[in-house]
Amino acid sequence: MSLTMGGVRVTLPTRRDEIYDFICAYADEMDGPTPSIREVSIHFGLAYNTVYHHVMKLIIEGRIRQDRGKLVVIGSEWIEPPRPKQLRFEF
Repeated sequence: MSLTMGGVRVTLPTRRDEIYDFICAYADEMDGPTPSIREVSIHFGLAYNTVYHHVMKLIIEGRIRQDRGKLVVIGSEWIEPPRPKQLRFEF
């Protein structure tokens, strides 16, 4: 969305841009993991389906991707550490 103010064109962030910025800031603050769609919807006070729609559009735009059910910011250097193998005990 853009508008003209005093002859200068100003581009305003869209809701999708705000959601993307929140996902990036959350990932930076939490040192890697991204928020769930439910956490994003609570933060913005939006319905889950609305946020899901925006997240799917961000994936289509190539700004984020989904890996094993988790959102990953494209260009992020964070890689989820491997999960420890489960030990088996025999009695």
